[in-house]
Amino acid sequence: MLVIAHRGDPDRYPEDTLEAIEAAAAGSADGIEFDVHRSADGVWYVIHDRTLDRTTDLSGPVSSLTSAEIDEARIDGGLGYRPEHFGLAVPRFEAVLDALSEYEGELIVDVYHRETGDAGEVAALLRGRPATLITQGIEDIEAIRAVDPDLTAIARDWSAAEERDGILLEANAEATVGKVRGADQPVWTYVDDRRFGDDEEHVIRRAWAADVFAYISKHPETAAAAVARLREGS
Repeated sequence: MLVIAHRGDPDRYPEDTLEAIEAAAAGSADGIEFDVHRSADGVWYVIHDRTLDRTTDLSGPVSSLTSAEIDEARIDGGLGYRPEHFGLAVPRFEAVLDALSEYEGELIVDVYHRETGDAGEVAALLRGRPATLITQGIEDIEAIRAVDPDLTAIARDWSAAEERDGILLEANAEATVGKVRGADQPVWTYVDDRRFGDDEEHVIRRAWAADVFAYISKHPETAAAAVARLREGS
């Protein structure tokens, strides 16, 4: 079972910042997941929410703001934020890819929350890289395939069964042993934000027992250590 760092490493830096992603790249996880949205003038940014409100000192939908406006935003909240982190920026997607140019782990890009922009645009920026995209369904998958058929596309629901390469399920509410083993495709799991502070050990053990393909954790170092113990039989 792979361990994927969810939005970088929020135990060290605020979610979806370049600093959190670089910390995850230097850590023990097998890969890094992050989210993207497109600005009004066509620049893709790494940020989870459709708006800047929750995690920055600015407000408004990413899709209605220009890149010049978003570049001025400063992180002031979100998972992993502490006061000493104020001043960090919302990173551009291409800057993150540049920073990860020599990274050998898995890249997982979530385009599920996007409002504007084609998933094919994200695929074009990832062309030639080993990467997985988390999609909204068949339209996204078709757009990705048209750009780069070698990219992996997974879905958040049970539609597009023949087109998708896997499915994403919430670890506590959806990823039962029966569903995972009956999926007939790789299952990726994540933990809901409301459980960010929880000890994930029992959820990781259940995912391991169910043969989950990849576990996306907001505590990647502790999750990687837990999986290492399971691999050793302890």
